[in-house]
Amino acid sequence: MSPVFQYSWLMPIFPFVGASFLGLLLLFFSRTMNRLSKPVFAITFASSLLSGILSYTLFYHEFKYPDDTFIFDFASIFSSFSYNIRFAADFITSSLLAISSTIILVMMIILHKKNYRKQGYVRTFILIGFLSSAISCFLFSVPLSSMIS
Repeated sequence: MSPVFQYSWLMPIFPFVGASFLGLLLLFFSRTMNRLSKPVFAITFASSLLSGILSYTLFYHEFKYPDDTFIFDFASIFSSFSYNIRFAADFITSSLLAISSTIILVMMIILHKKNYRKQGYVRTFILIGFLSSAISCFLFSVPLSSMIS
């Protein structure tokens, strides 16, 4: 199995962990966190960038080897896991992941330039992190190639 497929399940995890970390910090230290615009942007952008790099790598691998389809089953790794959750990666999924990652990263840069030091800045970037994670989870979990073809 290619290392790209082994680590592709981390794409929705990186933005979720970054947004959750910042959300907890905002919950406990709201006055201090609202003043820290640059670190908030750095953490959310870095976590989304890591997810984007993985999605671009997956897209490159799927472009190079279009017949490879990967299904990641969580029950095979976590034996006590009772839900049947699977992530499927094919060419359509990888291309949509790369497009959505690009859109989210561009949106983060634009919002950083536009809303820097304004009220709601930290909450906006936390929500963008959760949105990025939710989009990645949705694109992975729905078998898009079977819907389209």
